[in-house]
Amino acid sequence: MRALHEFHDAIGRLVKRFDATVGFLEGDGVQLFFNDPIAIPDAPLRAVETRLRAARGNGPADTALAEAGYDLDFGAGIALGYATCGEVGFEGRSDYAAIGAVTNLASRLADESGGGPDPDHPALYAEVEDIAEIEPAGEFTLKGFRHPVTAFNVLGVRETAVKLSHP
Repeated sequence: MRALHEFHDAIGRLVKRFDATVGFLEGDGVQLFFNDPIAIPDAPLRAVETRLRAARGNGPADTALAEAGYDLDFGAGIALGYATCGEVGFEGRSDYAAIGAVTNLASRLADESGGGPDPDHPALYAEVEDIAEIEPAGEFTLKGFRHPVTAFNVLGVRETAVKLSHP
């Protein structure tokens, strides 16, 4: 529990810094989404920056997990699109959530990372290609998707591109 607390603290700092919305916390997994319930003009850049910093910045949480005997990899997937957002649950227990094909796509892409580069959806590529270092990741056959998905990896963001509306 201590290790998970450290991991969640690290993610929480990123949530605050980049104005993400937490869809769910599930053990060592977390779903974040951007641009809802508050509109964010640079949501794709914030999603990329959050993921890059989470991958780099989980050192203390990774150390705590390793000390506790866990060997976990960091994996994330980013998909850009429309989701249905709102309150889900039942009387006495509910959460604000994003659901739909785009959230499933992000989850499936995260599953493909396997502790290596994190594949992202081409719709995101169009939003960040001028400001990010990108390489092709290949085609992926993903559960729940009829056709293979061509993906890419965001390796980094050029320093001059990081002009978030409020860092």
